[in-house]
Amino acid sequence: FLMVYQGLPTPPGGRSLLPSMVRQLPDLDEKDEDLGTSLRERLADSVQYYDLAFAERPTGFRPSYTAGATLATDGPACYLLDLYRGRPTASEFEDVLCSHYERYRPQKIGIERVSASEWIIQALQNKLPLPITGIGVSNEKKAVRAELFAAKLQRGLFYADRRAPYWQALEQEMLHFPLGASTDMVDAIAGAMRLLSGSWRARVVGSYPYVSFGASGPGQSPREKRTLRRAERERRIDRERTRVATAG
Repeated sequence: FLMVYQGLPTPPGGRSLLPSMVRQLPDLDEKDEDLGTSLRERLADSVQYYDLAFAERPTGFRPSYTAGATLATDGPACYLLDLYRGRPTASEFEDVLCSHYERYRPQKIGIERVSASEWIIQALQNKLPLPITGIGVSNEKKAVRAELFAAKLQRGLFYADRRAPYWQALEQEMLHFPLGASTDMVDAIAGAMRLLSGSWRARVVGSYPYVSFGASGPGQSPREKRTLRRAERERRIDRERTRVATAG
């Protein structure tokens, strides 16, 4: 229809997230001759972000995928260290979360907060000593949420492993985003990038932190500022414990 009646040979999707712009992830342990360090040693902030879709549905129903992205930075460059996609049940997701945390030890774990996921976010926070935060996304369109991802791509600052098992599925999502049949992995990457960039603010809802994407700064309430300071102290303590344990 678009081609015949509207003279548009290309569907309105896949224009901003071109897979050809993704740079190949280098060997994390290879020493840079000029810097004398490996990329793994230089990686700074790291986060994991999950876009949930659980499989407790009627027989024959195929839900969307649960996707989780692990990102880290080296200066302005952003590196996709891992990308999970599967259809776990709520009980199986705990194992997925723990295994990925143990492998990468991110400073933050964001889980998209919608009505269907509130209970599991609170249950995980009460049960696991992990830096888990519920992320409330606004009513922005998917393409708007992915603007930071698109900007990194266009500047040549996004790296992923084109040989990884996830690559083919991610490539198809990017080509057809935001109108493709599935956008789970792109949504997870976009969410992780926004979490890394700090374009979020923390509020306390009930007994657990709730984070909303948006501007942070002078408009924060004293309670919000205390929550952020406490979270930062806890992260410093965790990093120091990890350093001492490694040194020992």
